Amino acid sequence: MYNLFISAEMKSYIDIVMQAHATFHYDETGKTVGDLHNKKIIHLQSSGGIYHNGDTNEHVEDLGDKYLRMMLNLMGIKDYQGIFAEGMDHDPMHAVEILDQAYAKAEMAGKEF
Repeated sequence: MYNLFISAEMKSYIDIVMQAHATFHYDETGKTVGDLHNKKIIHLQSSGGIYHNGDTNEHVEDLGDKYLRMMLNLMGIKDYQGIFAEGMDHDPMHAVEILDQAYAKAEMAGKEF
């Protein structure tokens, strides 16, 4: 996470691949219709703060995850999973544990990918 958003490189990538008649098209009413079907996405993200613990509304501050989910959905990708390594600045004494938990989640998700 970069300033509650995605990195500039990821934003550029989305801008490059989000192309009409390649990853989406417009229907007769002008509505966007995604063309990338049966695709899966695993979004891996780390942050110093905590945004997805389920106890608060802090997830609303994670604009990057929302943006990626929305853009990929517009391209037709519905199978989206987020894996978050969060709180490493908030709790540096447990940073290794936080990363290990995220690695384990990513490994499990990769087996189903």
